[in-house]
Amino acid sequence: MPGVAAIILAGGRGARAGGPKQFMDLCGRPLLAYSLETIASVPAVEALVLVMPPGSRDRAEAVVSASDPGKPLTYAEGGERRQDSVRSGLHQCADFEWVVVHDAARPFVTAEMVEQGLEIAGETGAATVGMRIADTIKRVSDDGRVLETLDRGQLWTVQTPQVFRHELLERAHREVSTNVTDDAAMVEMVGARVVVYPGSNRNIKVTTADDLKLAAALLSTVL
Repeated sequence: MPGVAAIILAGGRGARAGGPKQFMDLCGRPLLAYSLETIASVPAVEALVLVMPPGSRDRAEAVVSASDPGKPLTYAEGGERRQDSVRSGLHQCADFEWVVVHDAARPFVTAEMVEQGLEIAGETGAATVGMRIADTIKRVSDDGRVLETLDRGQLWTVQTPQVFRHELLERAHREVSTNVTDDAAMVEMVGARVVVYPGSNRNIKVTTADDLKLAAALLSTVL
């Protein structure tokens, strides 16, 4: 697939984790290093864009230098919202036909997830990795009262990586200003089709200190 760039979102401030989680130590290495190296290892990915918090360029460069991704890499500054950070990264990859968006807080992404996303998006324009929900899901009122038990048969939790045709993602960011939690939602809002494909329960997002402990435990099983 020609013209693939990957945006790695490391622009979070880590309010729930007690600091910028992308630089936190995971088994002796910064959390960011794991996803950076995996995404860079995908042959189809030609260039990387690292979106980082304001004022953290030196720390980001240190991680990149130690990881040595071996592909062109540019930096972009994160914004207030996730979608602002993605938009900042999009400006750095205008010449690419396809964009992979991945959260640096998901260290267990695999090259196969990226490759499958590229294959599916090549047919549909947009794809995201996810997992079918196994637990029972209930809609609950503010006072804790169960309002409804949802049919989990069509419910998925969505992860990253997410893959988009560049012009489609750019259009979504241009037309959608509503706060969203992922880029797939923005693409849905402009009427485009997004396909979900199975990921892995290991592809966790490190959001809290407890998540970091879980990630360390998971990593220890493969070391």
